[in-house]
Amino acid sequence: MKKEIEIRCRSCHQFRWAVPSMQKVVKCPNCGQEWKLRWFDEETATIISPVSWVEYERKHW
Repeated sequence: MKKEIEIRCRSCHQFRWAVPSMQKVVKCPNCGQEWKLRWFDEETATIISPVSWVEYERKHW
C-alpha cells in the first residue's frame, strides 16, 4: 500500500507537501524546485539534492 509522507522544501523552506511513498523525484508545488529523494523505508525519506544544480543555483543568485 502506497502511503504519503510530508516533505519540506529546502528551497522555499516554508512549504510542506505530501508525496507518494517511494517516489524518487518530487517537485515543490510552491516554488517549482525539483528534488531527488532517498527512501530509508516506506515512511521515511530525505531530500538528497536538487535534480539540476545549475537550475537551483540560478534561482538562488
